Amino acid sequence: CDQSCLSCSGAKEESCLSCLPDTRLHLENGEEGRCLQTSSCLQGYYLDDKKCHKCSDSCTSCVAAKTNCTGCHADWRFLPRRLQNGEDGIQIGECVSSCPSHTYETPGKCNPCNASCKTCIGP
Repeated sequence: CDQSCLSCSGAKEESCLSCLPDTRLHLENGEEGRCLQTSSCLQGYYLDDKKCHKCSDSCTSCVAAKTNCTGCHADWRFLPRRLQNGEDGIQIGECVSSCPSHTYETPGKCNPCNASCKTCIGP
């Protein structure tokens, strides 16, 4: 095993299955990954069961699940779904290539049309 691993499936740095204390397993290939000395997950990963899992390819960041995006890569639009932790919480959504019907686009984000509108180009 690499010196950063507590257990592993091979000798490579990214073959860790579990980590030494004070490190986090950042999964890169199923159950294998790298052990990094960090108290939280790196950008593009979310924490679940003491392991850092990779966000969806379109997300720059996510929480609780790979498709609960909080930010999107360039050329993707953020489509909000809900707030986590109430009104002052984190906006969670998905990253889409184009805004769906009943929404309009502002730079990098899909916004809901007024409820009385079938389609719109603004609020």
